[in-house]
Amino acid sequence: METPLAKAWKTYQDTTGHRFFDYTHLVIILGVYELLGFFTKPYNPESWAYFGSDLWYKLAYLVPMHTLLFSLFIMAYYGYLVVLDLRGIKDRKEKAKDAEALKKDKNFKPKPKDAYKPNWYYFGYIVIEGFVYGTLMMIFMPEVIFAIVNAILPDLKIPLPIDQSRSLHDYLTSLVLNMAMAFGGGAYEELIFRGFIFTGIIFLGKKLPFFKDMNPEMAPLGIFTAQYPKYKGGERKVWITVLFAAVVYSVSHYLPPGGDPFNLYTFVYRIVFGVVMYLIVSRRKFSIAMWAHIWYDLWYFLFT
Repeated sequence: METPLAKAWKTYQDTTGHRFFDYTHLVIILGVYELLGFFTKPYNPESWAYFGSDLWYKLAYLVPMHTLLFSLFIMAYYGYLVVLDLRGIKDRKEKAKDAEALKKDKNFKPKPKDAYKPNWYYFGYIVIEGFVYGTLMMIFMPEVIFAIVNAILPDLKIPLPIDQSRSLHDYLTSLVLNMAMAFGGGAYEELIFRGFIFTGIIFLGKKLPFFKDMNPEMAPLGIFTAQYPKYKGGERKVWITVLFAAVVYSVSHYLPPGGDPFNLYTFVYRIVFGVVMYLIVSRRKFSIAMWAHIWYDLWYFLFT
């Protein structure tokens, strides 16, 4: 017999499975990131350069308006889809699906799309679930990874906190700037490293014999719909793919300009972090992964 707690958890999972929750959280998180970044500029006009420690910003500052250009586009696109859902209007992909069905069957009658009525308190539950994951990661990961790396390399020295060790430390940070970095990392790093890069690897891998027994199927990965490896076989190769994407994520933090000094501890730490975030995205939701990343970063800036 299903317990009330198990039933409530299943209802929560089913309800928040709608794309509305991923899209709205993404729009809000990016909006907060850009707003906080804007407030740092009067005090530190070069504060945007400090964000250059991560690959997503290194690419962004090569274009006018820096990340704001990308953020506005993403917010407008996914915000538009949210409005369509709330008003019960089909988007381009949904209309194309109806048109394809009509070609196959002339008697096909597209069903009208019902306006989505979200349970708003579940919106807050996603933030809380991300808080739990991010907090647990902050509590346990440093000690566990230090023990592993220290066993390989005795007398390991932990690098200085972020504000002292990065080559961009001359750009003074503040609470507002650190919060901006947390929200920006939560959105863009998950979009790029758990979204574009991982799904891109799977897309390219479809053409290689190595990936054949992974049995990829069309399935959602956060806000993406891509060929995603289901666990029907080839689990070892799935994890090889996950580890490769995590290594790419870790290496990106050391690339010039403005990358961190290389350290074995931080290198391994970020690989493990990338794997954990993949598990959250694939087993739960993209929005929860973003919030877990944000809360983790906020704890990091607060305590280090």
